[in-house]
Amino acid sequence: MRGPRARDGAAWAIPLALAIDAIGTGLCLPLSMVYFLTVTDLSQTGVGLLMTAAAASSLPLPLLVGRIVDRIGPRPVVIAGQLLQAAGFFLYLAVAGPASLFLAALVEAVGLRVYWSSVFALIADQAAARPATSGSPGRA
Repeated sequence: MRGPRARDGAAWAIPLALAIDAIGTGLCLPLSMVYFLTVTDLSQTGVGLLMTAAAASSLPLPLLVGRIVDRIGPRPVVIAGQLLQAAGFFLYLAVAGPASLFLAALVEAVGLRVYWSSVFALIADQAAARPATSGSPGRA
């Protein structure tokens, strides 16, 4: 008889979260551009340059995130990345000029980089935690 596995009920959660995140990430840049063009007096070029600078500033983070994941595990790092993204999006509400736009975009970009630098380690941990199934489900 098979014993209950704690993770069985949530096996669908990670693929669903990744699908939702991929759609949201794809829509984020163009919608953020439209939003910032509406709430600031900046040009398309100005908004694009500030958002690009914020994203480029976060590029070295995977080097650090990998070490953090190795030390404390991927789950808290993934959660921290999601919380940083949420904080960045809340900061979007306070954007009034170039400095606040850069700060909000930087916080969001850091969260995005932290998330994508740790989520696959979480998936690997989840896969490794599942016991291998044999050909006959009724036997232990």
